[in-house]
Amino acid sequence: MLSPKVLVMLARLAWVIALIIGVLIYGGHTLRIEFHVIPGAIVAFSLIGLALMARPVAGFLSVIGVLVALLLPVVGLLQLTDVDSLKPSLTGVHILLALASIALSEILAKKLRSKA
Repeated sequence: MLSPKVLVMLARLAWVIALIIGVLIYGGHTLRIEFHVIPGAIVAFSLIGLALMARPVAGFLSVIGVLVALLLPVVGLLQLTDVDSLKPSLTGVHILLALASIALSEILAKKLRSKA
């Protein structure tokens, strides 16, 4: 089983990679979307792992963590639809969820550290 320290470090690294690739894709570089999805999935799975570990000490915050981790890829995939009028809004929501995911990862890891 992975420790909270490993999960939060994994989330940090994957988040930075996903952010850089996401900015490049948004800027018009022709990168394959999979290069962004894989580190994004690592962030989401790390957040779910942290949320499940922190459930006894974090309570409802753990539920929020799981919801954010599930919404992040859903909103990301919705950006690939052909509805151009929704694209800016979906991009903004996706960025906010990405920021929330790393913030929640840090908060949950801190709660787990303080418990130990």
